[in-house]
Amino acid sequence: MHNAAATTISYIPAGYRQDLVNCIYKTLRSSDDSLSVIYATNANTLIQAIKTEYLCQKMIGLNMATSKSYWINGTIGEYNSWYMDGGFTAQYGTETSALLHIDLSQ
Repeated sequence: MHNAAATTISYIPAGYRQDLVNCIYKTLRSSDDSLSVIYATNANTLIQAIKTEYLCQKMIGLNMATSKSYWINGTIGEYNSWYMDGGFTAQYGTETSALLHIDLSQ
C-alpha cells in the first residue's frame, strides 16, 4: 500500500512549473523508481527543467539522489522492462527496431 501511495504522491509535482511552450515533459513512476523524459528547444531550457524537477520533488518530500540519477541524450529510455520512445510507452524489448519507422527511400 505504501508503494501505491508513494507513486501517487510523486505524480503531484510531475511537470509542475515547467516551461510547457519550450519543453515536453513525460514521466513514468512506481514507488521509488522513475524515468522522466524531457524534450527542450535548447540546452538552457533543458537544464532549467531538470533543476525545476528536482526542486518540485523536494517540495513534497521526495529527495532524488543525484548520484543515482542519469541524464542521457537520446530518445529511448528503459524502466523496469518498460520503454519510453518519444510518445510511445510500452513493455517491449528486442523487437524495438521492428516498431520504428525506417525510411528506405534514401
